[in-house]
Amino acid sequence: MLPQHVQAEIPRSGSIRALSRHTSLRHALRADAWARHASVPRFSLREALPHPLISPFVRTLVQLSDLHFGSILAQTLQPLLDTVWALQPDLTIVSGDITQRARREEFRDASAFIARLPQPRLLVPGNHDVPLYDVLRRFLSPLSRYASSITSDLAPVYVDAEVAVVGINTARSLVFKGGRVSAEQRDVTRRAFAQATAGQVRIVVAHHPFEIPEGLSGVAVVEGADEAVALFAECGVDLVMTGHLHLVHIGNARRYVPGYAAPLVGAGTATSTRARGEANSFVVYRIDAAQIATDIYTWIEERNAFRCSATHYFERQARDQPTIHRTRSA
Repeated sequence: MLPQHVQAEIPRSGSIRALSRHTSLRHALRADAWARHASVPRFSLREALPHPLISPFVRTLVQLSDLHFGSILAQTLQPLLDTVWALQPDLTIVSGDITQRARREEFRDASAFIARLPQPRLLVPGNHDVPLYDVLRRFLSPLSRYASSITSDLAPVYVDAEVAVVGINTARSLVFKGGRVSAEQRDVTRRAFAQATAGQVRIVVAHHPFEIPEGLSGVAVVEGADEAVALFAECGVDLVMTGHLHLVHIGNARRYVPGYAAPLVGAGTATSTRARGEANSFVVYRIDAAQIATDIYTWIEERNAFRCSATHYFERQARDQPTIHRTRSA
C-alpha cells in the first residue's frame, strides 16, 4: 500500500489528468512500495528482472490470466507476488478465469490473493467464473459471486496520461467454454476510446481469444470477433490482451482487417495446475511512444521462481501502418 500522504497525488483510474508530471514521484513510490513488500529477501531482484526499474519505458503493465483458484499450483503464488511487486507495475491486469468452479471458497481465496497484488488493478471475468453445476445461479445470476467477491465493475476502464485500457466481459451463461462480444459492448468500447487522446496507447483486455494457435483443436475464437476487431481498428487499438487457452500465443489482427496489425497477445496460466504442456507464465508490457516490449515470464520449478524467457517487440506505427514485430529469447 502506498503511503497515505502521497496517495492523493496520483490520479485515480479513469482520470485523464496528466500523470507525466508525476513521473519522478511514481518511480519513488514504486521503490517505496517494493521496499514495503514483506517478501523482498526471497530472491535476487537483479536476477529476476532483466531490465532496469528506471527505464525509458513510460508505463509497465502486468497481465496475469487463468489463476483458477480451486486448482492452484500453490508453490507459484508467493514467487508470483514477489516478481510482480519487483516489476513495480503502473497497472496490474487479471484477464479472467480467476476461479475453477466459481465456488464461494474459491472466490474467497482468490480475493485474498488479488488484494495482495499492486494497485491499481483492472480485472475481467472468464467462463470459469460462472457457476457450472449450480444451474439456477448460472442462468439467473451468473456473475453474482464474482461481483461480490472480486469487483462489480464488468466494464472496467483505466485511463492515465499514457494509456487507455478497456476491459470487455466475454463470459456467458449459455456456453460452457466460449464467450461473446455483444453489440452493446462494442458501443461501450467505442465510447470509451472516443475519450482517449491521440498520444495514449489504446489497449483492450478480454478473457476469450481473438486468434487460436494453428493446430490447437477444441477451442474457438470469441463470438463476435469479426465485428469487435473491426471496431478495434476503427478506434486505433494498439494491443489486445486475452487468456483462456493456457498457452502463450502472439497473433495479429490483420487476419480480420487487412493493414491493421495490432498484436493479439494470449497469456498462459499464471498459477493453475491445468497447463497445456507449457510452464506457468504471465506477461509484462513495457510501453513507450515508439514500441511495446512484451516480456514472457515463465515459472522455473527447480528455482522456485519466475524468470523472463522471451521478449517480443512491437514497434508502434501510424494508425494506418502495420505494427513491426521482433522477438528476442532470454
